[in-house]
Amino acid sequence: MGAVVPLVFRCLEIDPAVVSGPLITTLNDGLSLRLYLGIATFFF
Repeated sequence: MGAVVPLVFRCLEIDPAVVSGPLITTLNDGLSLRLYLGIATFFF
């Protein structure tokens, strides 16, 4: 995911350094929350 996002933005002629940082952080936070709640649901 971290390698594909800059390539996509380069094709769209958007500076990948500016956009990929916040996007990857948001995706990482969402995935972490999903995993945390999934594990909590499994145990309780």
